[in-house]
Amino acid sequence: MERSCCCGKISITRGAMALAVVSIIVSEVYLLASMYHVRTIDNKLVYGVLSILALVVYISVFVAIKKRICNLMIPVIALTAFLAIFAFLKFIVAIFTWSCSTVIPSFGVTLASCAEKNRRESDLFFFFALFCIHVMIAALWMLSVYWDCYNHLKERELRRLHYSAMERSCCFGKISVTRGALALAVVSIIVSESTLLSSMFHVSTIDNRLVL
Repeated sequence: MERSCCCGKISITRGAMALAVVSIIVSEVYLLASMYHVRTIDNKLVYGVLSILALVVYISVFVAIKKRICNLMIPVIALTAFLAIFAFLKFIVAIFTWSCSTVIPSFGVTLASCAEKNRRESDLFFFFALFCIHVMIAALWMLSVYWDCYNHLKERELRRLHYSAMERSCCFGKISVTRGALALAVVSIIVSESTLLSSMFHVSTIDNRLVL
């Protein structure tokens, strides 16, 4: 039985593919926008390479589900885990910066303009911290979906290997034992019927023919 996500509304494979599509759109828009705003060629090359790598990683989700290869889910799991850790670290930095910016004006040594600037920066760091915590929660949820999809594909792969191992072979491994048994049954029917009909034709008495 296939696993489900989103409170059981859709299957885990469709959920993983839907998240991959959303991730492709968001990551490509962000990376291309960042590449457009940077000035140096080196930074543009870095964002361009990251854009291609993100595209390849998220496309591997579709290949993994289509080909039923669980190991192809590992890159997207690693990328999503890195995103969750990175968002958590940025959240810690934003909270620390926000707390420092709210403490400094309390000493009463700053001018009114500096205090207003610190207040705006404090609000900016606070909202950035909220953004980071939302990104971290979303990344953890996506990580759980990708991980469940990986386990689902792994279970199906192991089940397929188990059935393949149970299917024995005969005739020096040329055909499976079930097909070999069916072939022998057909041959046995032909041989037995030919023998019995030939014997019935050669006997002279009616009783012997009835027995055959």
